[in-house]
Amino acid sequence: MIAARLHAARDLRVEAVPPPEAGPGELLVRVEAAGVCGSVLHVWRTGAFVTRFPVTPGHEVTGVVAAAGDGARTAPGTRVVMDSKVPCGTCPECRAGHPQRCGAIGFLGEVCDGGFAELLAVPEAAVCPVPAGLDARVAVLAEPAAVAMHARRRLERFAPEARRVGVLGGGPIGALCALMLPSTTDVVVAETDPARARLLAAAGLQVTDALPPGFRADAVFDCAGFAGSVASAMAACAPGGIVMLVSLHHGPETLDANVLLAGEHAIAGCHVFEDELPDTLAALAADPARFAAVVTRQVGLAELPGVVAEAAAGGHGGLKTIVVPEGAT
Repeated sequence: MIAARLHAARDLRVEAVPPPEAGPGELLVRVEAAGVCGSVLHVWRTGAFVTRFPVTPGHEVTGVVAAAGDGARTAPGTRVVMDSKVPCGTCPECRAGHPQRCGAIGFLGEVCDGGFAELLAVPEAAVCPVPAGLDARVAVLAEPAAVAMHARRRLERFAPEARRVGVLGGGPIGALCALMLPSTTDVVVAETDPARARLLAAAGLQVTDALPPGFRADAVFDCAGFAGSVASAMAACAPGGIVMLVSLHHGPETLDANVLLAGEHAIAGCHVFEDELPDTLAALAADPARFAAVVTRQVGLAELPGVVAEAAAGGHGGLKTIVVPEGAT
């Protein structure tokens, strides 16, 4: 089969490799689509989080079960998405049902082979069935959309009365966070890239190049992760408002504790997702056209090394790029 293999930082090659087999309790999945996200770009740049090279990246994956290993009960032909998390399963957080808080957590495409390939073998426990009729090009959004669903649920837990929400960063995660909020929420997305801003507006979102001075929201989602973005989010919060940290940061942040204290702001972390995949798939299936706007480019496996290098250099102004293996079209 053909797969994109990361041999070292900045060394992604598309090559022929032996196809995997489904072991006991595993499923062999024929990949229909896999998403390219910011963490893939970070791994490509740095090699971070990879436990062995070469590895096949790609953790946003949907496909069709081709075969089931011993003990696995999912029928071949079932369309599924992958749970990207690879937790230890034994720590107190895992045992309590919070695998996203596992201190030893890894991810598909980093600690094991991922979805930038024609075939993928995964534990049966790590898949979720796709609702009938949901197109693969929307189903592939389930993993990042589950991040947005988890952030929404965290917001509802800490600030159920929030009605006006700002979103810093209009990339795929920012767009999905805005789209996943209830329709009754007044959402404003701040995005500086004009091309992305036009795509967000076409998806029906309120967009500005920056949250203006005097803007005051009940909650602000930091989906940008730039240096100083947490302070920017705090500045856009009304007194008593909450900052939802959704994006990873590449370095420590400096905050003015007195501003935090005087405004009685709260800050909540939102790490990937917990058990939201089924509800996320239901949300995608309920309004697929709304979410389909997030996918703005489709490429084949052969194009992936160039696409990743371009995106890492900031040369692509779209939203979500998905990879469709040539045999899946």
